[in-house]
Amino acid sequence: MATLANRTLIAHVNPQSKAAEDFKFLRTRIDYSFAGVSKPVLHVTSAKQGEGKTYVAANLAVSFAQSGKKVLLIDANLSEPDLHQWFVIPNDIGLADVLAGKCGVYEGVHDTMIDNLSLFCAGRAVMSSSDLIITGEIGKLLERYKEQYDVIVIDSPAAGESADSLFLAAQSSGTLLVVKSGVVTTKEIRQLMKDFEHVNGQLIGYVFH
Repeated sequence: MATLANRTLIAHVNPQSKAAEDFKFLRTRIDYSFAGVSKPVLHVTSAKQGEGKTYVAANLAVSFAQSGKKVLLIDANLSEPDLHQWFVIPNDIGLADVLAGKCGVYEGVHDTMIDNLSLFCAGRAVMSSSDLIITGEIGKLLERYKEQYDVIVIDSPAAGESADSLFLAAQSSGTLLVVKSGVVTTKEIRQLMKDFEHVNGQLIGYVFH
């Protein structure tokens, strides 16, 4: 879980800051990586919890929205949902409920205070998240959402701690790996690279901090 100190949509609250400019630069690099890809799905993950992946996913989604693209930010961390708190949105219904067939595909999608940006909440925390994510229905859902959005950003569980992340990588156009100095080793990163390759996930870059 992100701490309150890190739960900051800096690209929104201070768009002229250096951090916001850094996200614009990262957004541009990602755009180049997805050149020729229509309606890309960006999967953001890390090796372990607490490395800042949710901060990066949320602010990248804001930056894409600020560029004029219609963006859907998905909280796919079903066991420890967090993004609804960043945007102060109820988490009563979300991805977990849709995958379980309990509601319609758009019932957990909410407009945010940021133009062009919608948030698809995770829904109430469930411990059997892998049973829902790995049903294969997530791929069908993403195709549906591509009809409405220009860019989809997925904040997933940490790849080194959940099989969900690798499955989501396989369903995405590309994966961005967030790495916090001193938290993971080079060996662990190399293993993740092999894991992504094994599921045909496209690792498009890293965010080191």
